[in-house]
Amino acid sequence: MTGTIVPDQSSTTEKDCSDLKKAMKGFGTDEKKIIDILSNRTLQQRLDICFNYKKMYGKSLKRELQSELSSLFLKLTKSLIQPLPQLLAKEANRAIGTCNPRSLIEIVTGMSNDEIYQMKRYYKEKFNVTIERDLGQMMKVSSNFKKLAQVILQGTRNESPIIDDHLALQDARELYIAGVDRFGTEDPVFNQLLATRSYKHLKVVFEKYRMENYEDIGECIRSEMMGEAQEVYLTVVNMIRTPTAHLAEALLKIMKGVGTDDEELIKIVVWRSEIDLKEIKEDFSRLNEKTLTEYIKSDTSGDYRSLLLAIVK
Repeated sequence: MTGTIVPDQSSTTEKDCSDLKKAMKGFGTDEKKIIDILSNRTLQQRLDICFNYKKMYGKSLKRELQSELSSLFLKLTKSLIQPLPQLLAKEANRAIGTCNPRSLIEIVTGMSNDEIYQMKRYYKEKFNVTIERDLGQMMKVSSNFKKLAQVILQGTRNESPIIDDHLALQDARELYIAGVDRFGTEDPVFNQLLATRSYKHLKVVFEKYRMENYEDIGECIRSEMMGEAQEVYLTVVNMIRTPTAHLAEALLKIMKGVGTDDEELIKIVVWRSEIDLKEIKEDFSRLNEKTLTEYIKSDTSGDYRSLLLAIVK
């Protein structure tokens, strides 16, 4: 897996700070310079810039940007200069506030135990409440979804790289015996397996499920479930099995048709920019005649569009 943003060795943190200061000095703002720096530095490099900017000029880079930029361009730049656990905690809070179970489960599925811990810690610091408390108070979502999310948020996933082939076959059979039509209901088998087995192990479980039952587990979910339950469990399975294909499809839904969900677009592009955005772009092209770049060009505008395109490359 490869991101579109890689470490840049052509400049120094001090020079980047100086260039950003010049870009925001006097009348007018050099948006091109801001875009060039932020889209070509890794998150760690951007955080170093923020630290040194404060040290060099006695002012917060975030506040300086807030005074110079606006709208979606500002939101995107702010997303680029915060640690990933903070970004994802804020996105989780937004998903809860907008009653978007798919977005929330998308965020927490795929995280390591430590990443979940870091995200939960920042969530408590930022919103003065635990994410579990907010999740429990979500309206218009099923108790089944809440149970699944709560188990994942415990952060007790087995992270051993060793795959027990016998256990994988046993898990696949347990999934079948429990019954797909009982996903997330009284039987805790599905939630426990999806939340506590390692990601590598679960990929093997899904394959053994197909071999044992002659049907893909995703197809079982589609045939036996509907509505929110289908969407949530497909998201979990797909984020474990084929995350880049899932996120490519999510991006297509975000931008296809009338209007673009810019909040979700920013979340995925920034979040995956150093993880697997290159593969997401490739999967996006396989799903649709137009490329991700072409969609961004037609669905966004101004400096916001320019920065998105610079990240996506």
